[in-house]
Amino acid sequence: MLLLTVSLAEFMAPGKAGILYIFLFINCGFWILLGYKLKLLHFSIAGSLGALVTLYFLIL
Repeated sequence: MLLLTVSLAEFMAPGKAGILYIFLFINCGFWILLGYKLKLLHFSIAGSLGALVTLYFLIL
């Protein structure tokens, strides 16, 4: 799913990092919501860590 997200962002807006970050945050949000809905803690943790890593690279 992550590879599909990155490929879709590159297809829609080649070379635009802002669009990629938006797609990555949406993907992480989906993982967090899916984790809460299905009561799968590891999904929520993975989504949260993914969002934090994406935010780190956005700020850097």
